[in-house]
Amino acid sequence: MMYACDLLVVTSLQEGSPTIVKEALACNLPIVSVMVGDVRDRLRGIDGCELVFDDRPETIAAAIERTLRRDCRINGRNTVKHLDEKVLVEKLVAIYRSVLLSSRPTPHVAASQGAAVSKDCAASDVHSAPDLDSAHTR
Repeated sequence: MMYACDLLVVTSLQEGSPTIVKEALACNLPIVSVMVGDVRDRLRGIDGCELVFDDRPETIAAAIERTLRRDCRINGRNTVKHLDEKVLVEKLVAIYRSVLLSSRPTPHVAASQGAAVSKDCAASDVHSAPDLDSAHTR
């Protein structure tokens, strides 16, 4: 839907990190926005986007007019590539792997922490952490 738009205008005064701005950047859609949330950081260095410093209709209208006169898409997609679902899943799996690998106590560590080990405990009773690769593909 955003590919059919000429620009995005953000006039909300209470936002944290507006999803709509990230979506517009992913579509290379020019943005005119008031100073809200992290929009200033998101638009920094992107030609074709304008940040207005007040919410007066005249100020916003002037920025809209300048942006529409440029009549071109922006280069914003690269600024949000780190938010791609595949990238985020890979990072999350890496975090879980590192936690699982660092939290497996060795027998020496378990004994030094006062963990009781029963002589009746057979090797088949010991359970390891689930394999993340097989869980991820289910």
